[in-house]
Amino acid sequence: MKRVLKAVMFCSAVACLFGGGCGAKEYLNCRSICSKKGQCGTNSNYDVDSCASKCSDSANSDPDYARKVDTCKECVDPLSCTDPKLLVCFINCPSL
Repeated sequence: MKRVLKAVMFCSAVACLFGGGCGAKEYLNCRSICSKKGQCGTNSNYDVDSCASKCSDSANSDPDYARKVDTCKECVDPLSCTDPKLLVCFINCPSL
C-alpha cells in the first residue's frame, strides 16, 4: 500500500510541475515579469513577491490573462532595462 501511495504522490508532483496543472508555469512567468519590472522600474521598494503572487493567481483563474502573461514574458525577457522596447512591452502586458 505504501508503494502505491508513493507512486501516486510522485505522479501527481510530476504532473503538477510539467503539466502546468498547479500553475507552476504561470508563477514562473509572472515572477520573471515582476522581477524585470522591479529591476527596471523607478520604485526601489517594488514588491516582486506580491506582484508575482497576484499575477499568478490571476493567470491561474483567467486563461486570457495567462495568455497575456506568456506574451509579455516573451517580450520582456530578452530586453535590458535600457532598451526602449521594454516600455512598449510593459504597455502591452497585463496590469501587474
